[in-house]
Amino acid sequence: MIIAIENQPGAQITRNSQPDGTETKNIQLPSGVSFLVSHAKNGGIGVTGIDNSGHGAVMCVWSIYVALSVALDVCDSTPDPAVKAALSDAIRQMDEFIIKNSLTPVSQAELDARKAGERTKGLAVISGLSKDDASRKCASGDISKMLAAFKTAPAGKLKAEIANLLSVPRPPVMNPCL
Repeated sequence: MIIAIENQPGAQITRNSQPDGTETKNIQLPSGVSFLVSHAKNGGIGVTGIDNSGHGAVMCVWSIYVALSVALDVCDSTPDPAVKAALSDAIRQMDEFIIKNSLTPVSQAELDARKAGERTKGLAVISGLSKDDASRKCASGDISKMLAAFKTAPAGKLKAEIANLLSVPRPPVMNPCL
């Protein structure tokens, strides 16, 4: 993957050595995404992608929307079809972006498997709780607040946010995430 990043057209690479022997490189792409690659003295390699494009970290937003979709399925006994459709459409658009712009191949089947895994985890958490505890769990926390905001946001605003997020082709990364 590192070679794929370095070989991107217009990539600018800055190398640094740390006193502990760790070598780092910052690979800045013209799209506004950068990758910090750390080569530890013991041979370990770490790669962190950072979206500085001003449009947002696509994988972060995708992860949140998938979590919101799971919360809607798990916690809302009568989900609003318009909310469910808007969420599904946004995730579908991000799926297409991720498949098209990832530096290493990603298939729809892989994304679907990740979504199914998140759903299974969400169901496992809720199914292990009493009805009262499940209700409390569904009504608290960041995901419930985000889901409430998603449900009340004007449809045009959400569409505009997704259009902005996906307006610039670039590698989808997780950082910065809220």
